[in-house]
Amino acid sequence: MTTYSSALQDHEAVASGAKSTLSVLGKHLDRIGSSNPEIDAFAALDPDVSRKMAREIDPKAPLSGVVLAVKDNMDTADFPSSYGSPLYLEHHPQADAAAVALARIAGATIIGKTVTTEFAASRVGRTGNPHRPDHTPGGSSSGSAAAVASGMAHVAFGTQTVGSVIRPAAFCGVVGFKPSFAMIPRIGMKVVADSVDTIGVFARSVPDASLLFEAVSEIKTPPALKVKGLKIGVCQTPFWDQADAATQAHLTAVADRLKAAGAKVVDLPMPQGWSEIYEWHKTICEYEGARNMAHEMRVGRDFIGPDVIVQWDRGRKISNEVYAEAMNMGRRLRQEWDKIAKSVDVVLTPSATGEAPAGRGNTGDPIFNGLWTFLRLPCVTLPTGLGPTGLPLGSQFIGKRRHDGALLAACAGLEAALAKQASPSR
Repeated sequence: MTTYSSALQDHEAVASGAKSTLSVLGKHLDRIGSSNPEIDAFAALDPDVSRKMAREIDPKAPLSGVVLAVKDNMDTADFPSSYGSPLYLEHHPQADAAAVALARIAGATIIGKTVTTEFAASRVGRTGNPHRPDHTPGGSSSGSAAAVASGMAHVAFGTQTVGSVIRPAAFCGVVGFKPSFAMIPRIGMKVVADSVDTIGVFARSVPDASLLFEAVSEIKTPPALKVKGLKIGVCQTPFWDQADAATQAHLTAVADRLKAAGAKVVDLPMPQGWSEIYEWHKTICEYEGARNMAHEMRVGRDFIGPDVIVQWDRGRKISNEVYAEAMNMGRRLRQEWDKIAKSVDVVLTPSATGEAPAGRGNTGDPIFNGLWTFLRLPCVTLPTGLGPTGLPLGSQFIGKRRHDGALLAACAGLEAALAKQASPSR
């Protein structure tokens, strides 16, 4: 893939006067013109609106020169927000989502709205993977991952209910960061499962992800940590047998590379009985989705895709007692995991079961993501190599709950250390 200038590089160039916000935006619009017809990452574009934003930005603002794409389940006052559904094709919000407004206050230029699967709940996508357009980029943040990977935006907002930031980032070979629950404000996001939905960030490097995260969360990221002496716990999770052989070998190779870089690597098993975590998470998502989307189910069943209807119909049948049990399990397991993870600095685990699947209609399996979302933990996936067919593989690093800056600092160090080494063999 082509190497593109980073958000930090272009921000510094604009702040120094070496570049203008309009010139940086222009390069990204040119890439959209050449790449988007094949990849189909954007749900809404208006170059005139983006140029007007760029002209009004203070060059000294924290995100000046940073071109931002926004997932289409987040409201924008200057672009339509369809939430990926025919039901909202003509929907024009009057206000930006809080995260979008904070990014704009900080000086980001919004280049457009990126494709999401329907209500970020469907498993059917339309966007292609920039590495191989006849493969999926993952979902539901399909367009955000593809836009960043193909250089059409420096950074992008995505959202994660199960695995919708980490998995697409891994499939597209970029950095994905899902913060701790509600670390980025969700007002103005089309929330489906309000106990787990989290706004996250796509970027091509950890420093770029940190730049956007700091601007919208006001949480400072410490300097990159040295890998030497960092204690990393390798967690295969109860779902290890669902990873393909190449992914299992890749994770082992990444652990060995980090050990060679001076990290202390240990096994960190999950307790017995935690294999049901996926079902508890699913219960919460479907129960809340069915009720939070009651209006859409009442007026729009004929417009909504069948896979989404099936999820929410199941959710309506879940009792309050079953939902309460799942919520209680979440609280208990979060407390247990905090004690388990206290012995390590970060946890290493797969980002996905394998490479991006062929076809655009299957966005992949989130089995290695949902448990961490359920636990409300911060997660970062780094591109760490290639799979058997040459598509990207990622490695997922989990931090301590609400210690997001510490995880980003660790991942900045890990990213730099891994970049110095040759990628593991396919």
